[in-house]
Amino acid sequence: MAGIDKDVKCFIVLCFYNKQEGSYKCRNSINKDMLAFVTENIGKRSERSMTNYEGEQSNDLRVWEIDFVRAVAIMFMVAFHFLWDLQQYTELDLVYWEKVKNISNGAVVFMFISAISSGFSRRPFKRGLMVFAVGLGVTAVTYFIFPDTYVRFGILHFLGVSMMLFPLIKKLNNVVLLGLAVVSVILGFVFADLRFSNGLLLPFGIRYNGFNSVDYYPLFPYLAATILGVIAYKKWYYKKKSLFPFYWSPFWIQWISRHALVIYLVHQPIILGILFIFV
Repeated sequence: MAGIDKDVKCFIVLCFYNKQEGSYKCRNSINKDMLAFVTENIGKRSERSMTNYEGEQSNDLRVWEIDFVRAVAIMFMVAFHFLWDLQQYTELDLVYWEKVKNISNGAVVFMFISAISSGFSRRPFKRGLMVFAVGLGVTAVTYFIFPDTYVRFGILHFLGVSMMLFPLIKKLNNVVLLGLAVVSVILGFVFADLRFSNGLLLPFGIRYNGFNSVDYYPLFPYLAATILGVIAYKKWYYKKKSLFPFYWSPFWIQWISRHALVIYLVHQPIILGILFIFV
């Protein structure tokens, strides 16, 4: 039995899973035949089932409140863009638009939750690189659709960079991180009044005269949300377990949360298509 993962053994012997502790408790020993069966048929499968394609936790081990908050933020985002499209492309007069848009835009929540989730990932840098690449795809598409306001450094660019920075940020002391969050906010206000001759400094929040974009989230001041998420992970979620003594995660909440990127990419074309057909 030497060299065989304890969790693998537990799948074939009489055992139980303590969900609150997040561990398997075995009560029986196994013989050589059973061990061979586990090694050949169960071992690799069990290892794959513990994580999803992004290197995050599987359904059984997911932190349900993170899924819940992410799903709610996604729904607010869809609502925000639906109202924005109504305001821009129809003759409807939305009296409460200015109030509703500030409530419906959940980008900062995404940044905070993304930082916590990066702690659950085995490969945050690789995951961030993938998200950033998708962001570059959004840049290319919007350049042809909205040439005057195309996305230079939007939410996906920001999330991709922040995920790639996570391994480095995580190593810093929480007090230092809190100070960096404050500095990030201050730099955001300072950079907002500065102007540069071109768009090279857009990722940092320094614009050029006449700049306009349909989606723009520079590192400053928004990196503060990421840093606070890293602090939350290090202080409360480093065990990768829920903080609540109960579990509530319906299928639709998990589905929305796990497909957040896909929903982000397809919801606007769907909304616009519906409006152009029925309005």
